[in-house]
Amino acid sequence: MTISLRVSELDGVLMKKYAQYHNETVSRMIRRIVFEQIERDYHALLDRVEMMKLY
Repeated sequence: MTISLRVSELDGVLMKKYAQYHNETVSRMIRRIVFEQIERDYHALLDRVEMMKLY
């Protein structure tokens, strides 16, 4: 699957430089960051469910 993302020239340069700094492609960096966020949100949801079980 291909997903396109429109960004400003400045944002594109920043993203490329950030990815290069971490020795990644922009594509790999975006996947990593998105999946890290999904995992954080999932764990936060599980924590809330566990807290609700206590009441």
